[in-house]
Amino acid sequence: MLAVEIDPDCLPRLEAALAGYPQVRVIVGDILAMDLSTLIAPYLEKNLNLRVVGNLPYNIATAIIEMLLHSSLVIRDMLFMVQLEVAERIVASPGSRRYGFFSVDCQQLAESRICLRVPPACFSPAPGSCRQS
Repeated sequence: MLAVEIDPDCLPRLEAALAGYPQVRVIVGDILAMDLSTLIAPYLEKNLNLRVVGNLPYNIATAIIEMLLHSSLVIRDMLFMVQLEVAERIVASPGSRRYGFFSVDCQQLAESRICLRVPPACFSPAPGSCRQS
């Protein structure tokens, strides 16, 4: 398993959470600037399926998903936690307010669905609690 993290404030907690798993490698950097094929090649054994899982920040979720959908990687499946607004754009129906190019792209290249809604109370800090004036 490879974990990619750019935020230096999150690294200690991520590394601590994964410390008991020697098969996990934490890669520090910007996933959007990485050559994923080169990054993954040494770890992906022949005939194994690549699975992508992530908790994506709102401001780059669309870019990450588009990059993966259009990559040359053979990806078995992808599961992401994204802000509800992003998830609704992915699964939007034609003619709806959220429907657009991103919806078409995701639905053309993958089976897309919302699996779970996570209530705001599950987050710390709670969404909206850190608003700047």
